[in-house]
Amino acid sequence: MNTIVEEIDQLCGPASKGGIFNESLYREIACLRLEKKHIESKFFNIKKEHCDQMNQLRSEYEANLADELAACDHTIMAEKSATLANEDGIIGELRIELGKLRSVRLRMHHRLEEAHVGPDKARHFIDKQLAQIAFLRQDFMDKGVKKKDLVIADLKLQMRNLEDHKNFLNMQVNNALKEHADFDELNEKHRNAMMQISELKEALNIKSIESKTQSQVEGRLNKEMTKLREKIDLDQQMLTARNHLIYSLQKTEQENRAKLDKMYCQVGEKNMLISQVYNELASKEEESRKLFGILSFKQREVRRQEHDIQLLKEQIARGSMALKDQEVRIVTMQEEIKRLK
Repeated sequence: MNTIVEEIDQLCGPASKGGIFNESLYREIACLRLEKKHIESKFFNIKKEHCDQMNQLRSEYEANLADELAACDHTIMAEKSATLANEDGIIGELRIELGKLRSVRLRMHHRLEEAHVGPDKARHFIDKQLAQIAFLRQDFMDKGVKKKDLVIADLKLQMRNLEDHKNFLNMQVNNALKEHADFDELNEKHRNAMMQISELKEALNIKSIESKTQSQVEGRLNKEMTKLREKIDLDQQMLTARNHLIYSLQKTEQENRAKLDKMYCQVGEKNMLISQVYNELASKEEESRKLFGILSFKQREVRRQEHDIQLLKEQIARGSMALKDQEVRIVTMQEEIKRLK
């Protein structure tokens, strides 16, 4: 890689910007390849550790599952024998509880009968109280209506007085507004008259100034005409000098174009060499792509193994569910045994 960079430097020159850019590009590519190798080694190590851990966990889980299944079978059989031995005692206790429930049922029946009689008495008492309240409410309503009528009459009188006072104030306000409007009109007329007088004074002053300065303006115009003629002569001299400059610049431009054509030919040859280097880089990049493809294939294999592990976990969960179903079946069988006895 360093030899290729040196050849490009010799061809393009040490001061060429393209050579410096290509050198930095090659250095970046070399750094990326080193990082790629480092990442690949790290990936393989992590993958190996992951596989070892998964195998260890699988073996430990299978051993624990076998122990748990054996313990569950032992406990289920012990519980089954204990339940069968204690079945007679449980049946006796259930008979005692049944007698207690029957006595409680009789008590609740008596209480319900008493409760049906209680609401009828309460309804009769409420009807009496409502009749008394209606009678008293009518008396209070008559007194309240009279007081309300007096208050309403007083409020109506106050409202009329307030409306009269409001109308009086509105009249005063309207009169004041009319007087203010008349005063504003007089002020506006006075202002307009003063503005007209000031405009006339300014016009007279302007006319007197124009008559005085007209002679001065003619003298200034004559001086400006002479200055313009002198300026035209100077501009003509400048135009001739510019024409000479344009001719010399055209010559230098032609010479520069010839030099640029030579430089373009040299750059074309250098570009050919650079394209060869780029082709080599493309082949190297193709190799790196293949390596990345291998890495992606390995990643897919790891994902597939993780999927298989997930399926094993699901199978184990199903086994635990089946154990729970067996426990439920054992309970139902115990109940059937009780019934048969």
